[in-house]
Amino acid sequence: MHRIAVFVSGVGSTLDYLIKRSAQEGTFQVVVVVSDVPCRALDIARQYGIPALARKYVTKEQFTRDVMFDLFDFKPLDHQTVGEKL
Repeated sequence: MHRIAVFVSGVGSTLDYLIKRSAQEGTFQVVVVVSDVPCRALDIARQYGIPALARKYVTKEQFTRDVMFDLFDFKPLDHQTVGEKL
């Protein structure tokens, strides 16, 4: 099963679809939801019991670095691949 992180910024309709689809198919699992703004999608993630992270966007580089380190805790990606991108 693939473990995925979903990046959001809006009402969460796509996130809701992905979560429901993952339950039907069983081929992937949403393990964390990340946003740089407060949004309804974060609430949807929490309703499903999925951790939701809101990260302040200072610069693109800092946001990317912070989120990549956050993702290590949820292991949606192979650590070697993530480390190579930092």
